[in-house]
Amino acid sequence: MYRKTNDMAIYALASNFLAAVEKVFWRSADGRSSLTRTVGIQAWFDIMFMVAGSAIRKGQLGIGYFVDIVEGARGLDFADSFFETSGKGRTRIKNTLAVAMGLTTLEVLPEGDREQYAEIIRRRDEMQESRDG
Repeated sequence: MYRKTNDMAIYALASNFLAAVEKVFWRSADGRSSLTRTVGIQAWFDIMFMVAGSAIRKGQLGIGYFVDIVEGARGLDFADSFFETSGKGRTRIKNTLAVAMGLTTLEVLPEGDREQYAEIIRRRDEMQESRDG
């Protein structure tokens, strides 16, 4: 889109993706969450880049499309100390989001951190199960 100078599509993609993140995460974010800090916002841009190609190919640039994608990461605890405020933290946030949203798998992530990623997702799943009943 950039090479074709399709500024309106680029704007729609970025604007609607961030609106979806705001709707699902930022409105209700815990004040301790790394998702609202610089590293978290950078990680969201990394995720946007990961989903942009598919969204463009499908012609899906609406907020609803992106809400459906980011919804997969709802309930994760980004206040956990695993998500430090550094470049490493940004990568960990991005990887956790990507696994939870089905954009990647644990198997392709660095072996040393896999257990921690799995633990954070497991805790989220247990909390959701206890709420559901």
